Amino acid sequence: MISWCKTVITSPLGSTISVLSFGGRRVIIDTGHPGHAADTVARLEAQGLLVGVEAILLTHSHADHVGAAAALHDKTGAPVLSLKPVVHGKFLAEQARLKLVPPRYTVDRCLADGEILECAGEKIAVLHTPGHSDDHACFFLESRRALFCGDLFGHEDIGTLDVMHSWRESLDMMVGSVRRVVSLKPLLVFPGHSTHRKDVGRLFEQVEKRFRTYRGSPTILVAHTMMPLLLLLIASQGTMSMDAVRAYTVDHIDFFQGFMEGIGVEMLNDELDKIVVILELKGILHRENDMLSLTIPRFMRTRGLGETV
Repeated sequence: MISWCKTVITSPLGSTISVLSFGGRRVIIDTGHPGHAADTVARLEAQGLLVGVEAILLTHSHADHVGAAAALHDKTGAPVLSLKPVVHGKFLAEQARLKLVPPRYTVDRCLADGEILECAGEKIAVLHTPGHSDDHACFFLESRRALFCGDLFGHEDIGTLDVMHSWRESLDMMVGSVRRVVSLKPLLVFPGHSTHRKDVGRLFEQVEKRFRTYRGSPTILVAHTMMPLLLLLIASQGTMSMDAVRAYTVDHIDFFQGFMEGIGVEMLNDELDKIVVILELKGILHRENDMLSLTIPRFMRTRGLGETV
């Protein structure tokens, strides 16, 4: 347990909100899944965590990180701060399809790369870290050597790559961003969809191995990039047949246009089969009679949906 940081899980996929508290003064980092916004606000308010909030920081503008931005701003009056949002039409359409459209929110001030925020008596460095999205930022709490990294890292991997660029461009940006934050020598890392990591050195070693794997076998990145979309789809429907999931996947050939050359129906079907097996082994998907449903990942089972730790 980290006394100065409380985290609430806002969806079965682990979208997290971190509330940093220092002597009654608070900062919120990311605002979670839009489908759980009201419940998230109610839980945080019940625990007194919405008193003294001085800023709401967003790591990036993807829907599962800004879902309660408007509600938390309305409840606390705190300004919403982020890098200048970059929203692509391709993602807007996909968010609507996945029932992930967040209530409209306003960024009260756009942050600058390298800026040092002074919030709640602490200094927080703003780092532009593209690779997952053009507007992605990490926040580094200098006094605690704690890195709040959004989707730069997953549980044991990098976040998904930005399909708005070629895989080579996105991977190069991701490598640069990861190495930038590694140079800060953080002692704690807080990903946006996972429990925090204290074994930071091991995480960085895992990620460097992933970089080598992806460069050597880039088609793996198709499965890696599709994985969260499939999970969000299944979460939005509750239960889906494998045939329906396959149809959704094949319909995404255009989604990968410009990301990787040579993607066709056969490749997507092959990658889908790999994804499903991997997610079953990780305890994230359950398959019965060719029907797929979401379960809680093993690494999150010590924390329940909506639970604050």
